[in-house]
Amino acid sequence: MANGAELAAAGPELEASVEDSEKADEPQIANNEHPEDVPITPTANGVEVHWGFSLPDLYRIALKFYKEKEGKAVHLGYAEKCALVGVTQQVTHGPFDPTSTPPVGVLDVVGKDRRLAWQALGPLTREEAKQQFINKVTDLVPTFRPYVEALWADKLEKERIA
Repeated sequence: MANGAELAAAGPELEASVEDSEKADEPQIANNEHPEDVPITPTANGVEVHWGFSLPDLYRIALKFYKEKEGKAVHLGYAEKCALVGVTQQVTHGPFDPTSTPPVGVLDVVGKDRRLAWQALGPLTREEAKQQFINKVTDLVPTFRPYVEALWADKLEKERIA
């Protein structure tokens, strides 16, 4: 279980990692299909779609879900949090480059662990890092998939009404 200092320290880095991306056209599924029936990695108009959402949209949803639920409904271990921060750093800044990142303080043990998690990702692309973040949140937090399915159903209902 994490203490308050770890949670507070994770907040700014995760908030800084949210990036703006353009909305892509999303595929329509019939009203009688469930979101879990939709294949996880199809392409629609050249854009990868996951559970009905594009990869950038699903990443933003996963990041928002994690930030909002951490410490409340989501309780992850220290190593898991460091791994998620490393992946968000990879998405935000790309592969680790020691020449462009400031050094970690001597007494900053948490920062050092996060930096090591980021370095361990190697030359992973930003898209692969987004997918890895989504996969980690899906594996670690059992309530994430139903959350995404509810968002997709809500979106379909709003489109049906409009």
